[in-house]
Amino acid sequence: AADRQLKAELQSNYLFGNPAAGLDAEVKITLKKQPKTFPKYKTYLFSNETVDFKPVEQNIYQGKLSDEGKAQIQWTLPSFESAPSALLAQLEAKVFEKGGRPNMGYASIPVEPYDYYVGLQKPDFEYGYARVGAELPVPAVLVNPQGATVAGRPLNYRIYKGLSYWWWEFDEEDDYLLRFKSHASTEQVEAGTLVSQNAPVPIRFTPAERGIYLVEVQDGSSGHTAGIFLSAYPWGESGAGGKDAGVLSLKTDKERYFIGEQAQVSFPAPREGSVLVSVERGQRLLSARWVSRDAGQEELTIPIPVTEQMAPTAYVTVSIIQPHGQSANDRPIRTYGVVPLNVEDRSTRQEIEIKLPAELRAKEKFTVDIATADGQPTQFTIAVVDEGLLDLTRFATPDPWKHFFRKLRLGVKTFDLFSEVIGVNKGDVLNVFSIGGDMDEAYRQSQMESSKKKRFKPVSMFRGPLQTDGKGKASVEFEMPNYVGSVRVMVVAAKGNCYANAQKTVPVKTELMVLSSLPRVLGPGDKFTLPVTVFAMKENLGKVDVTLALEGPLVAERRKETVEFSTVGEKDVFFQVNADEAVGQAKVTVKAQGGGFSSDAETDILVRPSSPRIYDSEEKVVEPGSRVTFTIPGRGIPGTNHAALSVRRRPGMNLSNRLMNLVRYPYGCIEQTTSAVFPQLYLADVFRDDRKVGKVKEAVDRNINLAIRRLRGFQLPSGAFSYWPGNREPSEWGTNYAGHFMIEAKKLGYNVPDDLYINWLRYQQSMALNTQKDLMVRVYRVYLLALAGEPAMGAMNLLKENNLKHMSDTQKWLLAGAYQLAGVESVAGQIAKNAGKQVGDYWEFGGTYGSGLRDKAMILEMQVLFENWSAADQICNELGESLSSETWYSTQTTGYMLLAVGKYFRALDGKSDSTPRLAGSVLLPDGRKVPFDTQERAFELPLLDGFGQTLTVEIDRQTTSARAFAVLSWDGVPLRGDVADSEKNLSLKVEWLDDDGMPLDPARLTQGSTFWGHFIVGNPATTYSKIEEVALVQVLPSGWEVENIRLSGADMPSWMSRWKLNREEYLDIRDDRVMWFFDFSPREKQLDFVVKLNAVTVGEFHLPPTVLEAMYNDNYKAVKAGKDVEVVGK
Repeated sequence: AADRQLKAELQSNYLFGNPAAGLDAEVKITLKKQPKTFPKYKTYLFSNETVDFKPVEQNIYQGKLSDEGKAQIQWTLPSFESAPSALLAQLEAKVFEKGGRPNMGYASIPVEPYDYYVGLQKPDFEYGYARVGAELPVPAVLVNPQGATVAGRPLNYRIYKGLSYWWWEFDEEDDYLLRFKSHASTEQVEAGTLVSQNAPVPIRFTPAERGIYLVEVQDGSSGHTAGIFLSAYPWGESGAGGKDAGVLSLKTDKERYFIGEQAQVSFPAPREGSVLVSVERGQRLLSARWVSRDAGQEELTIPIPVTEQMAPTAYVTVSIIQPHGQSANDRPIRTYGVVPLNVEDRSTRQEIEIKLPAELRAKEKFTVDIATADGQPTQFTIAVVDEGLLDLTRFATPDPWKHFFRKLRLGVKTFDLFSEVIGVNKGDVLNVFSIGGDMDEAYRQSQMESSKKKRFKPVSMFRGPLQTDGKGKASVEFEMPNYVGSVRVMVVAAKGNCYANAQKTVPVKTELMVLSSLPRVLGPGDKFTLPVTVFAMKENLGKVDVTLALEGPLVAERRKETVEFSTVGEKDVFFQVNADEAVGQAKVTVKAQGGGFSSDAETDILVRPSSPRIYDSEEKVVEPGSRVTFTIPGRGIPGTNHAALSVRRRPGMNLSNRLMNLVRYPYGCIEQTTSAVFPQLYLADVFRDDRKVGKVKEAVDRNINLAIRRLRGFQLPSGAFSYWPGNREPSEWGTNYAGHFMIEAKKLGYNVPDDLYINWLRYQQSMALNTQKDLMVRVYRVYLLALAGEPAMGAMNLLKENNLKHMSDTQKWLLAGAYQLAGVESVAGQIAKNAGKQVGDYWEFGGTYGSGLRDKAMILEMQVLFENWSAADQICNELGESLSSETWYSTQTTGYMLLAVGKYFRALDGKSDSTPRLAGSVLLPDGRKVPFDTQERAFELPLLDGFGQTLTVEIDRQTTSARAFAVLSWDGVPLRGDVADSEKNLSLKVEWLDDDGMPLDPARLTQGSTFWGHFIVGNPATTYSKIEEVALVQVLPSGWEVENIRLSGADMPSWMSRWKLNREEYLDIRDDRVMWFFDFSPREKQLDFVVKLNAVTVGEFHLPPTVLEAMYNDNYKAVKAGKDVEVVGK
C-alpha cells in the first residue's frame, strides 16, 4: 500500500474450538528478497546481481490475545529504494500455552517495492562468455507486478567494465561482484536511454576488450534497476548458440484436458523448413506427422485430439528442421521443443460424502455415514485421527487418484544427426530435457512420519477395507476415547480404476474439560510447575474440584484445588511437582469434577537419567563342594540398577555387559543397529531382559524381529543399505554387515522379508565384479554370497588371481571360506594353508570400521567353519581376555567379537559327545534359595532387588567340571556422572545466544524465551587427516524444548552467515536431545552446529554434559560438563 502499512490479524483457538483467550503471543517478521519471475519471461532476470539484500528481522507484536483469541497487528514497512527486486514478508506467530510451550503459525505476504520491474535476458553463450569485437544484444523488458508489459517509459542503461582477475584481491568472486561498481578498476564504457515497448527491446553494445561487464538498466531515474554480469574474451564464439540455442518454446491453451477434448499447441512458425509433431506417452510413440504452414504465418497452432491412451500425461514434441543453406536467422538447423498435456479421465474419479455429528463427546459412541455421489458401490477405508498430530507433520489425507494418475516421466528417447551437420552445430538441445515424474517423491516427502514418543494416547482409529451397499452407502460406528480437541475423519475409496477421498474435521468437547501441560520428559530431581486449565462450557457449573494423581517417581505436596464457575469460561490452577531421585515411567492424571460432570486428562511421562550408564562385573572361580560370596552393586539411581548372576563352565568373558552395552547404544546407524542384534543370534543365554524375567528367548526374538523390520528404513532402491535412514548413498560395509545378519537370521528360522533379502542379494551380485571398492569390502562380499548359497565364482577367481598376494591374513581366510562354502574345498584348503593368523594393530574411523580385534574375530569365525579347533580355542581365549577387560571397543569390534565367540560356543555344543552337568544353588539377600541343575553352558539368574547386599553361590559335587565360573554383572546410571571438561584430539566450545545473536546465561531463563545453542567443534590436529563418523550430542534440560526449524522451514538468522553450518550427514532431533553426525574432511579445522530452543516449563532442571566423540575411535573425544538451570515465570 502507499502508506507502507502491513496489517494482519492473529487468531488462535483450542482444537475443540474455544478461543485461546488471554494467552501470550508474539509475532516476528522477516523480510527477504524474492526475485520476480514471470511465465512469459522465464529466461529474464528481474533483479540486480550487484545488490546483496540482507534479510530484515524484527519482532512486531508481543502481548496477550483478546477474549476472542485475537490480536491486531500493524507495522510500518521501511523504504526499500535499493531492493534488488520484490521482497517477501514472512510472519512467524507464536501463541504460548499456559505451560509455556509455543504453538506456531506462519504466513507469507509478497511486498512490491516498485510499481514496475526491469528484466534483462542474459545472452546464451556457447562457452559461457562473449567474443571481443562482436556485437552483443541484451534484451530488456519493463513489466508491472502482474507481468504485463509497460510501454512508453524511459529505460536508462549503463555498461561498466572491470578486471577479470578478481582473485588477486578477493577470496570469493561474489565479494568482488558486490563491490564491482565501486572498485578502482571499474569504468563506465557506455550509457544511453531506450523507451520500453510492448515487447523486449535490445541494448546493443560491442565489448572492446577482455574483462567482466555489468549491464545495468533502470526504470526512469528512481525506479527498479536490473543488472547482469557478462564476460568477454578474444577467443569466444558467437553469442548466438549455446546449449539452449535449439530450444523451441511450446505453449498449450489449458493446464488440464479431459478425454474427448482437443488441445491447442502453439509455437513460433519458421519462415521455411519442415515441422515434425509427435505425441508420446511414457515409452510409447502414440502418433507422429509432418505439419505444413501458411505463408506469412508467425505462429503455428496444432490441434491435438485428447484420447484415452494419453492419460494421465502425454508429451507433444515438435522438431523444426531448417534448410542447410538458409541465412535468414542464426538458429540451429534443428530446433526442438516438448510440452506436457495433463489428461484426466472423468470416469476415474468418484466423490464421497461424509456425515457425522457437528460435535463429538469423549467416551461416547458416534456413527460416520458414508455415501458416494453417483450412488455406485465402492470399497473404502476410514480413519479417525487427532487433528493436532496430523498438524505436527502436515499430514494430508491420502489421495489415491493423485498417486495412480500422477504425472508420468517422458520415457521416449529422441535421437537425430542434425546436431552433427558441419557448420550448423550450435548446441545439442536434446541433451537439455528431462521431463516429469517428481510428483510421487513430493507426496512421499509430505507423508514422512516424524519420530514422536507417545506421551499420551492419541486418537487413531481405523476400519477397513469395508464395502458400501449397492447404493454406495455405509455406516461405521466408533467410540471416542478420553480426549478433547479435534479429530479428522478421512475416507479413501477405490473400485476398479475409480478412486476417491474425503475428509471432515469435527471438535470433541464436553460440558467440563481439563487440559494439563507437562514437559516431554523429566530428569531425576527435577522440580516444575504444572499448569492446569479448566473449561466450563455450561452456565452455573458452580464449584469444580481439580485433583492431581501421580504414579511412579513423582511427588506433590498439594494435590487438590477448587475453582468456581458462574458463566462459560476457563480458569487456571497450578501444582508444584517434584521428580524423585529415581527413574522410570510415571503417569500424571488431572481430574475435574463439578456440576454433575467430570473430565480427566492422563499423560504418561518418562523420568529418564541424564548421566551415562556405567557397567561393572566380577568373576570368581568355584570348585565343586565350595561357595563364594558377592556384593551386588547398587551405585545407580533407583530404577536403573540391573544385575545378573551367571554360573558357567568356562570363563565368563564379560559377555553379558558387553552385549547389553550394544543393545543400549544411543545411536542407530546401519552398523550399530546390526551390531546390537547380530550376536544375540548365538548368545541368547547371556542376554538380560529386565522386563520379562525368565523369558529371554522371547526378548531375543523380539529384538531380532524389530531389527529386521528397521533395516527396511535403510534400504535404497538399488538394494544396498545406507549408513543412516534417509541417506541416498550406499554404505558398502554396512550393506555387507546387515546382509550377513539377514543370512544368519534366515538360516535360524527368523522371517526375513523376501523383497528385503532378494534386493540385497541382487545388489551384491551386481557389485561382485566391481574392482573399485576396498579389498576388504570385496572379499567380505564374495564370502557372504557363498554363505547365501549364491557363490560368485567369477569374482572369487578374480580376487584369487589378482589380489591374493596383497591380502591380509583376515582377507585370505574370508576368501578361503567363500571357496569352502562354494564346495571348492581344494582351493579353499590351498588358500587356508598359506593364511596366517596375524592382524594389524589399527582402528578405522570409517570405511569398514575395522580394528585388529575385529579382524581376529573374523579369523575365529573361519576357524569354526574349517573346524580348526585348536586354533579356535586359542583365538577365543585371546578374545575372551579382551572382552573381560575394561577397555573401550567400538560397536563393530564388540559386535563381531561377540558374534564369533557365540558361533564358537554354538559349534562346541554341537560336537560334544559328553553330557556335562552344572549344579548348585544361589542364596539371595532376602534368604530365598534358588537351586539349579543344568546341562547348558551356563545358568543365568536376573537379579531384580537386593542391590548393595550380598548373595552366595554354592556348587554341588555332582558338577562334572573341575571348576565353575561365577560372574556377577551389573550396570546402572548414577544421579550425576562425574563429568568434567575434557578434550582429547577434538575441541569443543558451547555458547548460548539470544534471538539477536548476543550471549546469554542459560542458568536462569524466562519462560517463553527463544534462544540458540551454538556448538563449535574443532580438529586441532596439525596433519590433514580425515576424522569420520563423529557424533555431537546435547541432551536438554526437561524445561527446554527444541524448536525444529526443519518442520517450520524457517531460515537461519543473518548473524549466522559467517558460520560453517549444515555439514552434518545426519541430524536426529528427539524430545529431549539433539544429535549431529558428521565427518571432518582433511582440511576442515572448525565446524558450527546450532539448535533453536524454547524455555518452556517453569522449574529447576539439570543441563547434561555436551559430548563430542568419534564413534569408532575412543582417542577422539571432547566433553563439556553440565550445570543446573532454572526457568522462571514471566
